[in-house]
Amino acid sequence: MNSSYSRRHFMKNCAAVGTTSILSSLINLKMLGNASAQTIPVSGDYKALICVFLDGGNDSFNMLTPYEDIPYNEYNEVRGELALSHDELLSITDHDGTRYGLHPSMTAMKSLYDSDELAFIANVGALKQPTVKADLVGSLANAPLGLFSHSDQQMHWQTSTPEKRSSQGWGGRMADLLSSQNTRGNVAMNIALGGVNIYQNGQSSSPYTVTPNSLPTLTGYETDDVFRNAVDSLLEHDYQNLLRQSYADSTRRAIDTGMLYRDAIQSAPTLDTVFPNGTNDVELIAQTIASRELLGIKRQTFFLRIQGWDFHDSLIAGQNTQLTSVTQKLASLWAAIKEMGLENDVVIYTASDFGRSLTANGNGTDHAWGGNQFVIGGQVKGGRIYGEYPESLALGSELDMDPGRGRILPTTSTDEYFAELASWFGVSNSELSEVLPNLGRFYTVGSSTPPMGFLL
Repeated sequence: MNSSYSRRHFMKNCAAVGTTSILSSLINLKMLGNASAQTIPVSGDYKALICVFLDGGNDSFNMLTPYEDIPYNEYNEVRGELALSHDELLSITDHDGTRYGLHPSMTAMKSLYDSDELAFIANVGALKQPTVKADLVGSLANAPLGLFSHSDQQMHWQTSTPEKRSSQGWGGRMADLLSSQNTRGNVAMNIALGGVNIYQNGQSSSPYTVTPNSLPTLTGYETDDVFRNAVDSLLEHDYQNLLRQSYADSTRRAIDTGMLYRDAIQSAPTLDTVFPNGTNDVELIAQTIASRELLGIKRQTFFLRIQGWDFHDSLIAGQNTQLTSVTQKLASLWAAIKEMGLENDVVIYTASDFGRSLTANGNGTDHAWGGNQFVIGGQVKGGRIYGEYPESLALGSELDMDPGRGRILPTTSTDEYFAELASWFGVSNSELSEVLPNLGRFYTVGSSTPPMGFLL
């Protein structure tokens, strides 16, 4: 072997390209383990869950607002200069005839709502147990750990165990159960865009991290025969040191998986959907879904992190920019999914750290608790709002857990929200508590009634 490609030289090469998507996935890429024997059998179908995480805490009571006169006037008073004018709101109607306002940047989302492809989940948040305002007087012992903390609340939304800090997410626990649905295990069931996350970590599963602008590759491996032979020689060596052997095995899998994933993406059917500038992330999700048969995938989760929602200042302009971007991304992604004929097989849903205070801290808002999310899908029973939108947003209302600030106590738990998604995805009733350990505090597990009812 050429002496210029020593083991030390190889390790330096690995370190040098550590920012590429394949080697950034090296440590966190683990082959999915065997699924539980209780898991439903392979049925030949395909399903994907796409989590769109609005990192920083979306001010969702300016995304979905009251519209009827009395509740809108209360909203307008408490929000002050941060209130959207009644005339600019996009009016939508719930199933009971109540009208709500949608942020004016979300015209495409209104169209999906009106065509019954989108539903809103109102006032949802991380809860340890069913909680009322009186439970929080003088103490936050009944509240999630680290309430109002970005890091803690992001963790709780991804794990759905807000009583503790955990490194395993509910998407990872689903993957542990359902990974046998996939005919090949070369590429992980969970795909992460925007960096690693807790949501997709399980006991035997973890996300495969990809970068939208750079498909996995090890520079020089396929073009430089000397370098490739040197790499292969080092990776095929039997190391006595367990750590070195594990590193070599992981590197081998990462290289092979990266090339397989890249080749599948490049060989997938070409889509006619036009993706606007700045939507490379959702375009890669669509391409990955289009590659499902080449990858041998029948169950997939995607985690798309979109940063920039922590508006302690410049809320009106900043949120308008962010919601416009998200609307463009998801509208193009949904168009691609429908082009593939998979609208009944894919569900897109949003999540965020927390809602934000109704009162202003100047030109922005502070961290709060309950907030509003939305779900898109062909099997979503859309055109309506699920959960309980607050009857009043006035300061001191029954849901204002911090009078004077307008921090809204959630009325729907993340467990209920996620249980509906997990059930649709294929988790059996008997296994729901394995995925969501606290679900029994909010829902009778095994009931013939769905947790929320927003999915067929």
